[in-house]
Amino acid sequence: MKFPKLGDPWLAEFVGMLLGDGQISSNFVGITINGEDDKDYVLYILTLIKDLFNLNVKVRTRKNDKTVDIDIREKDVVNYLLAIGMVKSPKWNRAEIPIFCLNSELGK
Repeated sequence: MKFPKLGDPWLAEFVGMLLGDGQISSNFVGITINGEDDKDYVLYILTLIKDLFNLNVKVRTRKNDKTVDIDIREKDVVNYLLAIGMVKSPKWNRAEIPIFCLNSELGK
């Protein structure tokens, strides 16, 4: 396992994914998306996680709908994300963009 440096544009993109479609609990980090319409995006997320953290993660497809759950079940990743400014779920009215992501070099 490895951890990306602050200012890494791929980390900023991953943070954006979590803010939009993700969740953080005490034991895992998850991203839930439409697995049927976003098949290529699932592969992109898996590649990004591998590149950022050197992890292979679980992908679960829910049987009764088109949803795919991508789960990182590593406490060290949870702690890292909390340390850089992410918050545990529920994020409604609490989540903020971490300061390092607001760096003008990362763009919008």
